[in-house]
Amino acid sequence: VFIDATQGWLVTDNGTQDTASTAEYVIATGGTPLTNGDYKIHVFTGPGTLCVSSAGNAAGSNSVEYLVVGGSGAGGTGETQAAGGGGAGGFRSFTALPSATPINSPAALPVSVQGFGAGGASESHLGPIKPGSLSSFSSITSAGGGAGRPGSCAVCGSSGTSPVPAMNGGSGGGGTGCAGPGIGGVGNTPSVSPVQGRDGGDGNLPPSATGGGGGGAIAEGTNGTTPNIGGPGGAGAHIPDSFIGPTAPSYGETGPAGRYFAGGGGGNKQPGGTHGTGGLGGGGAAGTPNATAGTINTGGGGGAGWNNCIGSGVGGSGIVIIRYKFQN
Repeated sequence: VFIDATQGWLVTDNGTQDTASTAEYVIATGGTPLTNGDYKIHVFTGPGTLCVSSAGNAAGSNSVEYLVVGGSGAGGTGETQAAGGGGAGGFRSFTALPSATPINSPAALPVSVQGFGAGGASESHLGPIKPGSLSSFSSITSAGGGAGRPGSCAVCGSSGTSPVPAMNGGSGGGGTGCAGPGIGGVGNTPSVSPVQGRDGGDGNLPPSATGGGGGGAIAEGTNGTTPNIGGPGGAGAHIPDSFIGPTAPSYGETGPAGRYFAGGGGGNKQPGGTHGTGGLGGGGAAGTPNATAGTINTGGGGGAGWNNCIGSGVGGSGIVIIRYKFQN
């Protein structure tokens, strides 16, 4: 029978035939729209709203795949060169594509009108070193990354002579080698499953004072080590390149399995040593006097710096990407 112009023809009978339904697809606007084959992609690098005008049906599409990455933490800094790297923003994703990251979530999300924003970069100047901002879509929230611990005990956010701890977050900030205990921040804070990030590395205490690397989405930050080696940031997670499409702008850092996000920032070292490198996925390297910032729109952690509290790398901003089938 013909129902109406929206539903079209439906088969009805005495139960010997399955009910057939005309395929309907998700229709939405918002963000930066891209097309890859039969899929539409919407990229948000700041606050925005996915406006859904059709929720589709099971015969076509009625759910979306997603990538939600929080903003990362800034790298530590101070009057001594032993600060920890910034922790990456939380990484949460679902895609049905092959070669998905090991921390891929188990299910897509049903669609409705939602407002959400990508995480912002952290501050890095004199004063409290700050964590990243969260990113969210629907029921998925990715926490901001924890900031790296400063490489000095009485400046850059410290209270008197009490050292500032590395911060917890989507991934934890790296610990400092300035004073003990130089323990890195805890990742996957708040706790979700699959995990959204890893712990920051620990600092190596004097006489070879070096900072730990910030945690990444799939690997912990490396501890600072002797002789005088700052800890590299932990590696981020990937999304297959076809999730966005080969002709799309270069969101994420290119790697062997696709585009990588949420790498940790590198920890710093004393003169004559080795700076910690940033983790794959936009993590910034440590530097003296000035570190490298996390890459924008990756959630990569900022590298640890020095330069009297103004040399750390700011955290990389987060990103939200939504993908769904719009035709056969």
